[in-house]
Amino acid sequence: MKQVILVSIVCLLLLVACGGNETANTVQPTTAVAAVEEEMAEPTATAVPEPTTPPEPTAPPMITTAEEMVGIWEGTVAGEKGYLMYTADGRYFVSLTQDGLATSPRITGDYWFENNQLHLRDLENTGHWVECPAETVGVYDVLLMDDGRATFQTVEDGCNEGGFTRNYIFSNMTQKWLAEPVDVAAP
Repeated sequence: MKQVILVSIVCLLLLVACGGNETANTVQPTTAVAAVEEEMAEPTATAVPEPTTPPEPTAPPMITTAEEMVGIWEGTVAGEKGYLMYTADGRYFVSLTQDGLATSPRITGDYWFENNQLHLRDLENTGHWVECPAETVGVYDVLLMDDGRATFQTVEDGCNEGGFTRNYIFSNMTQKWLAEPVDVAAP
């Protein structure tokens, strides 16, 4: 008897919980059941992205003409400064001071570009670096960095004897453009 009463009470509670109307006998899917049914639905295909290749690294722009070199440049090697001047007529001058470029350069020579590369030939040398014979031409790529400084990469330079050579200086130097060239005093 207790069981019959207990079953009657459970049925009554179910009827009240379902609203007590004619749809009480119809099973309504709950939110959890709907979610499970949705998860079990046929998966849709997603597009697989095509593999991409990383972009090629871009080389810094290069100075490739004598016109781009014309001017006075401050050169820095291992924290030490010097000055270089490239003139429109293809001469270059090296000095420890900017004023010395016009009056007492340590090195003078010729420069020109072939195949987009800087060519240097020393003509006069008062000992600023190991003397290079005039027939020993140095060839360099001149790279222009983001901050406007130029760096030099040696392509070929036979002036390598001793420690303080043109090749050592140029391959370890950065140059920053300062001003237009000045007239050089006659020797």
